[in-house]
Amino acid sequence: MNIDTFKTTSKDQKKFIDSNAQVVIWDGGRGVGKTCAGAIKAIRSTEKQKKGVIISDIRKTIIKHEFDKWTPANKTQRFLLDQFVLNNTQLLILNFSEVEQRLRGLDISWIWFDLINVHQFSEMRATIFRRLRSEVSVWITTLMYGGGVVEYATLKDFLAFYGRV
Repeated sequence: MNIDTFKTTSKDQKKFIDSNAQVVIWDGGRGVGKTCAGAIKAIRSTEKQKKGVIISDIRKTIIKHEFDKWTPANKTQRFLLDQFVLNNTQLLILNFSEVEQRLRGLDISWIWFDLINVHQFSEMRATIFRRLRSEVSVWITTLMYGGGVVEYATLKDFLAFYGRV
């Protein structure tokens, strides 16, 4: 299997992967392919040499498995502790508690939060989003409420909807 043979398993998965919105949130049930979709989106971004950060407290091995599964055979990849290099593009995989300190000064194009909970979402809104450059894309996969895929054209629209804390 690789990204070239990937077929989406649902409308929500396709919408999340194909979204061009600056902020896209997929709030779906357990086992519906959210982490797979995030990995596909990340792999595609490396093809454009876009650096990113993946935030996940408990799922680093699952994320690495998805990258192994979907990375094309002719593309080089390697994992070094919390760093993943694909297509000569560095990705970081961080725990939620590391984010605020480690995001400072990073030049990234996107950030993906995998399976954040309600408490982390509130904290993220209050701290992390204020530190992001206005053009950084934000992807969130969660199972808080099961509300499907929601898109916001800009980070400003997203923050206006959820409010700054």
